[in-house]
Amino acid sequence: MRIREILATPVSEYPQFPVALAEAHNLDAGTVCELLGERVSRIDEDIRELEGMRQAVVAEDIPRVFWFGMDYLRAVAKAEADWLRGLIVEIESGELPWLTEELISKRNPQLAKD
Repeated sequence: MRIREILATPVSEYPQFPVALAEAHNLDAGTVCELLGERVSRIDEDIRELEGMRQAVVAEDIPRVFWFGMDYLRAVAKAEADWLRGLIVEIESGELPWLTEELISKRNPQLAKD
C-alpha cells in the first residue's frame, strides 16, 4: 500500500530553497538577511494560520488522529523559521564571514577581481 511506503520512507524532494541557500553568497549579506527575514515573516504567518486551524479543530472536538499532520507542518515550519533566524544573526554579527573581495583574495587570489 502506498501510504505505508510514504510513512516509512523519507524522500529526497529537491526543493528550490536549498539551492538558493547554496547560491546566496552571490548576493551581498544585507540583501540575503533582508530576503531571509521576508521568508521568516511568511513562515510565521503560515504558523499562525496553522495554529488557528488547530484551535478550530480542537474546539470542534475533532479527534487528533484526523489532523496530527497539521502539527507536523507546524513543527517543520517552526524549525525552519528558528534556523533561519539563527542564520540571520550569524550573518549580521559577522560570525558567519560573508564572501567579500577581501575574503576571496585571501582564499584564492586568482579568483579576486582586478
